[in-house]
Amino acid sequence: MNNRLFITLVLFAVSLGSVMGLPINKIAFSTNIIVKDIESEKELNNLFFEITDQTSGKTVFPKIPVSNDPMLFSLEPENVYTATISKPGYVNYVLTINTKSISKSKQLKSKYQIEITGELFELINNEDYSAFQKSFGTIKFSLQENDFIWNPNQSLYQKRQEIKKMRANNKKVGAANPKQELTSSMPSQSEKAAPIIKKQATANTLLVKSIQSETKTIPKGEMIITYIIFRNGRSNELRKISYEWGGLFYKLNQNDITEAAYNLTKARFGF
Repeated sequence: MNNRLFITLVLFAVSLGSVMGLPINKIAFSTNIIVKDIESEKELNNLFFEITDQTSGKTVFPKIPVSNDPMLFSLEPENVYTATISKPGYVNYVLTINTKSISKSKQLKSKYQIEITGELFELINNEDYSAFQKSFGTIKFSLQENDFIWNPNQSLYQKRQEIKKMRANNKKVGAANPKQELTSSMPSQSEKAAPIIKKQATANTLLVKSIQSETKTIPKGEMIITYIIFRNGRSNELRKISYEWGGLFYKLNQNDITEAAYNLTKARFGF
C-alpha cells in the first residue's frame, strides 16, 4: 500500500464497448490485487475492493471480495473515481482512477490492465490514520504516453514510512521496558488556585506527539482540560467538568460525550 508499496500498475481496459457486452462509450478494466502486511510482509487474504464516483459518491463497482481471478469493471471516460481496497483491522488503501482526457486520444489502446501490489498497515489501538483518508496516488490517463500512468502521493508515502519507523522504535522500547507505563495523578487542593500544566509527555501511542493537562477553577467547581497533540498537526481537547453540587460533565472538542467515552479515551492515551 505505498511505494514500498511497490505499486505496479498495468491497467487492462477495453474501450467503446462491444467487448464482454459492456455498454457503448465505457472502458472495461481488469485488475489483479496482491496485498501484504507492511510489517510481516505476509500476503493478506479476505480483502475487499470497491469503486465509487468521486463527484457523486455513487457506487459504480460494488464492494466484493478480492479473488485470485482478475476482477472486471467498466468506467466512463472523462470522470474521476475512487477505488478502495479494504480488510477488517487494517487501514484502507485508496486509489484515484482518473479517466479524463481518455476520449481525446486518437489511438486509444484496446486493452489496459491494472496490477496492484501493495502493503497495508494493521490498525493498533485505534491509531489516528486521518492523514491517510486521501488517495495514495492517481492512475491517470496520459495523452503523451497513450496509457494510464501511476502518480504516487509522495507526502503520504513519507508519512507511512515514518509510521513504520515509529512502530519499529516502539517495539524496541517496549521490549527494553515491558512494565513502563504513563501515569498521572489528580490535582491536589493546592493546585486548584491557578491553571497548572500537569503533564507534557510523549504517549505510548504512535501518532501522538504529546499530551498536556491543566486544571482550572470555575465557579463552584473545577475543570480538567487535556490536550492530545497528534504528529499530523491535529489535536483533541477533552474536558472533565465537576461541580461542588456533584455534577459531572465531559466534552470532546466542545461536544458533549459520555463518562464512558471519556474514560475510554483516558485509558487509551494514559492521561
